[in-house]
Amino acid sequence: MAGADRIDDVLSAIGYGWWQMPVLLATIVANTIPLHYMSSSLLSAPMAFRCTAPGSLNAPEPSLLSESSEASTPTNNSWFNNECLDPSLPSQPALPALSAAGGSLQRRATGLPSCPEIEYDSSVYSLTVISEFDLVCEREWLRPLFQMMVTIGAILGCFFAGSISDSMGRRRAMQISCLLGLPASLAVAFVPWLPVVLVLRVFMGISVRMVMLSTINLCMETCPPRHRTVLGMFMGLPYSACVILFALVGYFVSGWRYLQLIWTLPYVIMTPITLFVKESPRWLAQSGRGKDAAAELEEAAKRNHVELPSNLIAYLEKMKQDSCVLSDGGKEQVPLKELLGKYLQSPAMLIIILITPMMYLLLCLLYNGIFLNVNNFTSTNPFQYIAMLSLFEIVSVLMATPANQLLGRRCVIGWTLFLAGGLFLGVMFVPEDIWYAKWALVMISFFLAGGGYQVTFMYVPELFPTMVRTKGFALVTLAGSLGQLVSPIVTDLLAQQAWWAVGVSLGCSGMVAGLLVPALPETKDMPLPETVQDVEDRRNNAKERTERRKKAEYVTDSKHFHV
Repeated sequence: MAGADRIDDVLSAIGYGWWQMPVLLATIVANTIPLHYMSSSLLSAPMAFRCTAPGSLNAPEPSLLSESSEASTPTNNSWFNNECLDPSLPSQPALPALSAAGGSLQRRATGLPSCPEIEYDSSVYSLTVISEFDLVCEREWLRPLFQMMVTIGAILGCFFAGSISDSMGRRRAMQISCLLGLPASLAVAFVPWLPVVLVLRVFMGISVRMVMLSTINLCMETCPPRHRTVLGMFMGLPYSACVILFALVGYFVSGWRYLQLIWTLPYVIMTPITLFVKESPRWLAQSGRGKDAAAELEEAAKRNHVELPSNLIAYLEKMKQDSCVLSDGGKEQVPLKELLGKYLQSPAMLIIILITPMMYLLLCLLYNGIFLNVNNFTSTNPFQYIAMLSLFEIVSVLMATPANQLLGRRCVIGWTLFLAGGLFLGVMFVPEDIWYAKWALVMISFFLAGGGYQVTFMYVPELFPTMVRTKGFALVTLAGSLGQLVSPIVTDLLAQQAWWAVGVSLGCSGMVAGLLVPALPETKDMPLPETVQDVEDRRNNAKERTERRKKAEYVTDSKHFHV
């Protein structure tokens, strides 16, 4: 891996300083943008409701009840029963339509045969996507779409992000994603039509995926090897802190549209930052722009106040003369079919391409499922549930960082996912009256899943060579998006059909994902691979180390036996 070693040698000499600051700032902001994936837990949260026939008053209105009579105060169970009417039954005579002048201000016509007029319980949420567009009864199947459309966009974004980032550069991909996501996110906060909102959510998903893939790759490719583990782990902290802030703001802010508008701010901040971000020298070199790559590295040394040694200066001079000193195939960009064609001929790449997407799909199903399960787990304080999950995730990332440096990627990911799945599966067997045990198991499960998720997010780009790093990362996150796509179906629709569906689906996902990890290579303390041959060399070196260790153990055991 000589080429990779040389680039890493230059970055090690340059160190981490002012040259990387715009990239670091962009990474911090970019890691808050994926909150749009999770925002549906509050924006489209279901609200308890009560259906009535047109103009009928088959039960006393809450506003008409005596304030002095505590026994007559309606509750979620007695008043908001979440039951739809039977359209086949004879309806009561229609009375004048509800209006501000007559009737309850909170009761309104819906146009639904099984719920002609509806009233929502606004004790927890004031207004969500569900209550604004009346996604109940006949429209209940539309409920997961608000979450699913942004995930569909993320799936499409995997294709766009990989192609644009690997062909046009990391910096250009970041700029395009912001120009797409900013107007889409703003428009969602104002558009009054549900179909248009859903379409805009697709564009938001494309944008979020593009900005994340390109920014993370740029951050890792400009980072010296000795800082890569710490930086890769701490990339997840801004997101977790932002989720806590989201829960806090959601507690005080009335209405999902206001929340949507507030969480457009990361795009507003990110867009101008992309103008100051520099391109990845690795990508420039692999794209045949060795002169630009060398100039960028020289500028980096100057900005960081570092004087490069003579051997690295000679290397940069050679880079200026060569069309592409690191690639083994010339200047041509690697097309997507290369990843699934020629690259599949490499045993090491074949294992990575087959195992990593499967593992990431199951991981995302577990991680997102626990988060979106808020309304099944607790209907009284979802804000506390979300804030506690994120707080546990922050602690998890902080604790997983030294474990990652000490034990390596595979050990941390495999054990955290397996234990997280097992604990979440165990929630099903805890009696309802022991609520504190359920809370403890769910929080510990997410604590483990959060740490494993962040290590995986850093680990996946390290598996692929430079020219297909974004494409490979996009392929893996495409599989993860499928897990995100399934999670609202499991936590919303499937949960209504079987009480055990959520526990079994999410618990088994985590355990199976943990069992897949040992098939992947370890990347701790290794340079980023530049070519497919580098990936093969990493695998062969690992096999040689394993054989030497086994031989040493055999010799040691033989000595003990003879003694």
